[in-house]
Amino acid sequence: MPAVLDDIVGPDLPLYTEDAWRAFVALSSTRTLSMAGANPIAYTEMEAYQRVERHKLTPMEIACIRAADRCVMRVQGERMNDTAANNTLDEINEQEP
Repeated sequence: MPAVLDDIVGPDLPLYTEDAWRAFVALSSTRTLSMAGANPIAYTEMEAYQRVERHKLTPMEIACIRAADRCVMRVQGERMNDTAANNTLDEINEQEP
């Protein structure tokens, strides 16, 4: 692979995690949305994924998917908090004479 793509593609996945990552990426695209942003991946979506893909996720794969999902949700929350703080500062600055 060309070196310029290393930063885009990232490092190789640890052994035996490719299926979990593939499932996470597919499941992440099925997230429902709320006023607060994307919702966590639901167990019902994992169940549907297993039926549709005819691939039974192992308990370890489910744990990996849930861990990755928690990271996504945490980052989303941090970004929303940063955006809210910046918007509040902008509103305060606009009100100053």
